[in-house]
Parts: sequence; C-alpha cells; structure tokens
Amino acid sequence: MAAALAMKEPWAAVRAGLSAFLDACLEPTFRRVVVLDSVSVLQQEVWEGGIEHNELPMLRTVLTPLVATHLLPGVAVEPLVHVALGGLYGAALFIARSPKPKAARREVDTVLDQLISGLRAGVTPTT
Repeated sequence: MAAALAMKEPWAAVRAGLSAFLDACLEPTFRRVVVLDSVSVLQQEVWEGGIEHNELPMLRTVLTPLVATHLLPGVAVEPLVHVALGGLYGAALFIARSPKPKAARREVDTVLDQLISGLRAGVTPTT
C-alpha cells in the first residue's frame, strides 16, 4: 500500500498499488501461501458470507479517490472494491499457476494497462 500512497494522482496510485501486490506474486513463498493455498480458504469464506479480505481495506484506500474526485462518475466505492478484488485475485492466480511467472506478470501488466486506459478514456470527470 505504501507504493500507492506515495502517488499523488489517483490513477497512478491505483496502478502502483496493484503492481506492488502483483510483484509480490513473483516471490515463491507469497505465491504458495497467499495465493495458491488461500484459494480453498477463501472459497469457504465466500460460501459462509464472511468475505472481508485483508485486501479490501487497501483497495478502499486506493480506489476511493477515483470515486471521490468523480474520475469514475456513477460508480460506488464498495462494488468497485469487490470487483477489483476479484480481478486482483484472478491475476494473482494466473501468475501463481503459470510455469513462467515473470512472463505471466508481464501479460497481466498489459491487461491492467488496457483496462486503466479504457476506464480513463471512457469517462469524463464531473464536478
């Protein structure tokens, strides 16, 4: 989260925060414990309705400025945070399950850049 908080511009903060988490996915222990081993635990939590992951507060902190400054008009923070969490875990699993994690990480960057560019181009900030 420190990488995101170091950025003044909201979009740069989002990109930095996501990148920091996905970079951690290149570390073998992080991949195994935080990403791969957590899948079965998280699935159980989802079924039981107790889905308040550690990442949600971080995502709220990073994504709230996009909503608060009207960079994503009509979007509420909570659904944005949960959708982002799903994408973040999907990307983490893609990297963790890949036989070539560094190549997978670069592919995820391409997707993230396209998504962020599309979001930035597709909205006009309102005041």
